[in-house]
Amino acid sequence: MRLLNSLPMLSKAAEPQPKPARKNVYPVRKASRVRRGVLLLLGFTAFLPLLSPAVSRAGALTETHGMGARAMGMGGAFTGVADDVSAVYYNPAGLAQIQGHQAHFEYLFVKPEVKVGVAAEPGRVFIDKWTKAPMAGIVIDLTRAIKLSRRIVVGWAGYFPDNLKSVYKVRHGSFYDPFFPRYGDSSSDQAIMLLTDGAVEVFPWLLVGGGINLQIHGQSVNMEVGVDALGRPVMEASRADMDVTTEIHPLAGLMIKPVERLRIGLTWRQSVAFIVAGGMRMQMKLVLGPGLSIPVPIPLTVEARGHYRPQQFAFGASYRVTDSLLLASDLTYYDWRPYHDEAARPLDPPMKNVVVPRLGAEYRLLAPLVLRAGYSFQESPLRPQNSGANLNLLDNDLHELSLGAGVFWDVFGFFPKPAQWSIFYQLQILAPRTFPNVDPGGPDLRSSGAFHGFGFGIQLFL
Repeated sequence: MRLLNSLPMLSKAAEPQPKPARKNVYPVRKASRVRRGVLLLLGFTAFLPLLSPAVSRAGALTETHGMGARAMGMGGAFTGVADDVSAVYYNPAGLAQIQGHQAHFEYLFVKPEVKVGVAAEPGRVFIDKWTKAPMAGIVIDLTRAIKLSRRIVVGWAGYFPDNLKSVYKVRHGSFYDPFFPRYGDSSSDQAIMLLTDGAVEVFPWLLVGGGINLQIHGQSVNMEVGVDALGRPVMEASRADMDVTTEIHPLAGLMIKPVERLRIGLTWRQSVAFIVAGGMRMQMKLVLGPGLSIPVPIPLTVEARGHYRPQQFAFGASYRVTDSLLLASDLTYYDWRPYHDEAARPLDPPMKNVVVPRLGAEYRLLAPLVLRAGYSFQESPLRPQNSGANLNLLDNDLHELSLGAGVFWDVFGFFPKPAQWSIFYQLQILAPRTFPNVDPGGPDLRSSGAFHGFGFGIQLFL
């Protein structure tokens, strides 16, 4: 309604009206543009589900922790904000809000503390290793270098986890091993993630963007294992090689600015999961005596899912209450039902789809100091599996609390604006939950725990 009311009113007088001064926006001259924009929005929303293929692959730290020190400090409620390099993940359309070039360098640390045990006994703490992952990104404002009729901005960003291994491993060592489907397992690799996005300002109130999520990870493992006559491994005769593969996954977003201080965002992300072992060849050696062995090749084909995140539709809004206070909220719909277990078998019963709410706030306390906070609740999509299943799948409702701060400090002295230095802390609490054991007659299992994430970053205005 505000757009229509802002149109020039028709004067009853025949004399010409003075031409208004040109502003740094594209004027909306006809209501038909608004109608076309609405039709574009509806068509885009209806078309998104058709882009998702039946088979999905790849995964990254963004799916469990987020991306960007500022966004993670706000609890991931960034779909309706998306005004820095992390827009390449949260909402590509938001890139078109950025004026000028930017460079980002960040570092993420994650420390898991997961407890699994039988319900009648105290839980045992399973701590694998910390994950350390640097992130780098850059935003290029093409309208600064090229004369264009519409604002066009492109961005690149990537996560580079140390040793490409997932940090989450929770195992009991029995046939009915517990497994956390939302967090993967350290026997599977953690992919390098590279995002490439672009956005255009279609109208001053409508931004559209999209791009690709490139995953680089190990796909298959070829193993040669030597054993003696008693079946014991001969370690010096063992060898393992991992193949590296790349996969591409699309994502797309919209941002609408109906009034000056309000932003509304919509993002679609393709379902993501990666195959950790597409094929395996095991070369057994039967050792009959010193210097005498017989090779026994055993070809195996194993399709195992190491990490999975479902197709997502995120809806978010942000409102700048005052020049100092920004509030944001997100609702993300997760389509979990297509999930299969790590051996690519459908679950019985299947997972349920869930909606995850997120809230975030940013407050400028002083001219150079900004404080951030956020909260989200992720209901577990996992239903208890029926007795006789192959794995005890475990999962918990998750409460996420986050805090962050940013300081604008001109350390270098030669950039157009002071650099922003940010820190954040993210606590993910796994609410205690008891599961019936799929092993007939086995004791009930109970899981709980936490993930501690923290990091720092620097944003340079070029």
